[in-house]
Amino acid sequence: MRELRKVFNPVLGMKSEKDIEKGYRKIVSAYEVLHAKSQQMREEAEKTILYERMLDFARTLIFPPKSITAEDLKNEYWKIVQTKCRQELKAIRASITDFDKLLTSLSTKYPDESQLLVELRESVEKEIEQEDMKSRRETKDWSQQQSKLGCSL
Repeated sequence: MRELRKVFNPVLGMKSEKDIEKGYRKIVSAYEVLHAKSQQMREEAEKTILYERMLDFARTLIFPPKSITAEDLKNEYWKIVQTKCRQELKAIRASITDFDKLLTSLSTKYPDESQLLVELRESVEKEIEQEDMKSRRETKDWSQQQSKLGCSL
């Protein structure tokens, strides 16, 4: 994710700049932890599918074994992320919720900045959407690349 000043430049000079920066940093940190763990999940998805294909081949003895598609990898990856990254996903949701609560309390504390806070919230929401789309795109690219490399038996 981009730094806050690039997401919403008017944050500079706001009375609540430090509080906002701290809240935004929690969101960024939560995403960074998930991204680090998601790399491990990619490897695990590959291993899981290869293992399943080997078991399938051992049971059926049908040759050539079923190839591994990009869709197979992508689906297995997201399944593993949903089960093994629960804490990280929960931390992201919590940091976003905390940030929303912070902005709500700041708009009460600094009513003269309430319009800027609304715009800030919208900008951060867009940044989060972009980060999510980036993650999906990276996963798609990875799964296609791995399937082209012949990630099959």
